[in-house]
Amino acid sequence: MFKKKAFTLIELLVVIAIIGVLATISIIALSNARAKSRDAKRAGDMKQIQTALEMFFNDNNRYPTLEEFSLGSIFSTTTDSTSTYMQIIPSAPTPADGSCAPSENTINYQQTENGNSYTISFCLGNTTGTLTAGPKCLTPGGIVDVNCSGGGGGELIAACSGSTPGGSQCSYGGLSYNTITVGSQIWLKENLNYGAQINRIGAMSCVELGGWGPSCQTNNAAVEKYCYNDDSNYCTSDGGLYEWAEAMALPYDCSHAATTDNGDDTYTISCPLSGSQLIAVEHQGLCPSGWHVPNETDWHTLEFNLADDPDVDCDSDHGTGDCLPSGYHLKAASGWGDSSDNLSGFTALPVGFVDGGDSLDRNNSTIFIGSVPTGTDAVFERYLMAASGGTLRAANGRIGAMSLRCIRN
Repeated sequence: MFKKKAFTLIELLVVIAIIGVLATISIIALSNARAKSRDAKRAGDMKQIQTALEMFFNDNNRYPTLEEFSLGSIFSTTTDSTSTYMQIIPSAPTPADGSCAPSENTINYQQTENGNSYTISFCLGNTTGTLTAGPKCLTPGGIVDVNCSGGGGGELIAACSGSTPGGSQCSYGGLSYNTITVGSQIWLKENLNYGAQINRIGAMSCVELGGWGPSCQTNNAAVEKYCYNDDSNYCTSDGGLYEWAEAMALPYDCSHAATTDNGDDTYTISCPLSGSQLIAVEHQGLCPSGWHVPNETDWHTLEFNLADDPDVDCDSDHGTGDCLPSGYHLKAASGWGDSSDNLSGFTALPVGFVDGGDSLDRNNSTIFIGSVPTGTDAVFERYLMAASGGTLRAANGRIGAMSLRCIRN
């Protein structure tokens, strides 16, 4: 008779070890898959909530209050019959993933800017699509890399308003901004970076307007911005670039429209598709509530107060090289390669601009939008250049995309 061979102890141990390794790998893979699934749900939930909030805004001309959001549904009662935009507002999946703290892994909603905006916090444990890991903030303009949960040891920053003092911080659109006082004026210290990025290079939504080139920020239902060279990193460091109508929160066709001076520092734009639009003295545009797009008086007051001999070379209709050395005092002390000293604290950076389909002149110039239109296609702006100690007041095309620096009312 033949004896049946059995596994030796060593063979059994090897088999058990292999099974243990395979089980461990399977558990890790399953855990990673579940974590990715939770992150995908977090990102997907944000998109659905954003859509519901926009429908609520269209019906009510404001976003829900915290009390309304806390009811667990998003619905409207202003129509003939109640419209429900989201039956059940989702909760954040648990547990928290990656480096997200439990306090960050919650959906914290805040209505801001007197109902004109909101923030919702959430946190991703891993890179999800184009979103990196970490705390995120959903705003009407999209998702930004800001922790607006109030957790993680941080505190929520008060919304920018008409009472925000100079030398402080305030929040707008999910981002925080510093404020400065220059003479009697209070300005944001950074260029506005509000809205959703659209690419200018190869854009398909452009509409030819007049002789200044095509307008591509043509979605009147959304806030759109360009980033230099279509690179979102430049928006983060430099702020967004806006066509004039976009910065003024006007329909895009107003970029090619006849201007009427009403004689009281207001203007009427006869927009061919959307009708007449009034440009107020302090026109809010994309700026926070209580702030506005700077007008000619605002710009002239700023540069006049920074000029050495303003009565001689800084009249209200000055050209390039005038109002010396206000340009040096407005520009950041580094980055320009000249004698800029940022004496004002305005910290203007050489971020360039967009003209036609091209991003131009970064590291050499910056152009700031003004609210005052002229003619059919132009608007008055302020232009700072490297190696120039003055400021340039010029009328250029409304379709060129420039920086927006808001001033408090």
